[in-house]
Amino acid sequence: MTRRVLLAVVNYATLALLDIAYRAIQPVFFSTPVDNGGLGLAPPSIGKILAFFGGLNGIFQVTCFMRAHSLWGTKKLFVGGLCCAIPMFALFPVMNALARVYGVGPAVYSVIALQVVFSLGLGSCYGMTSWLLVMEYRRVNLSLTGCIFIYISAASPNRASLGATNGIAQLLVSIVRAVGPATTTSLFSLSLAEGYVGGGLVYVVLLAISLAAVIFGTTLPQQVWQS
Repeated sequence: MTRRVLLAVVNYATLALLDIAYRAIQPVFFSTPVDNGGLGLAPPSIGKILAFFGGLNGIFQVTCFMRAHSLWGTKKLFVGGLCCAIPMFALFPVMNALARVYGVGPAVYSVIALQVVFSLGLGSCYGMTSWLLVMEYRRVNLSLTGCIFIYISAASPNRASLGATNGIAQLLVSIVRAVGPATTTSLFSLSLAEGYVGGGLVYVVLLAISLAAVIFGTTLPQQVWQS
């Protein structure tokens, strides 16, 4: 439990929290009626949006991610991905406001597409191809792939502690992923029921967490630690 292990593990946990919160609240927001703060979309429409993200994310990982990593490096790509969470959550109330004025039409779907693009940025904190890791971080001997996993594996004090370091990280993230969806969707319901901040208390909280995650992400070293 050295400082660098804690630094890498907590960054992984905050990333997982932002990701799972978005995945949990997105379909709830899409299905909630416009008057109640959502978009009132039918299940087939929601499925098409999620499929659009899945296809676009696959194309991005294959065609763009390696170039982005080569250009910006691990830390800049990771922190930049966390920064994408801020507009990603901020666009939820924007979509509802547009739906109230113009209905669920081209304007709303344009913002949905923009939000999907930002979610690709958050996903870049995870994504990385194995062969690139082997080439650039041969000394770390990674068995996992992803920007954050580079830091987690490199944070291990020695090779014998690699499994324990990853185990601690996965334990904390599993707790976050178990608690995150229930907390986020409950906060969404509470925001609408009580009218906190115009029904947007959940977005205020998520934006605050996103900002804190970005600030904490900047504490990671520009170059990964060397065991």
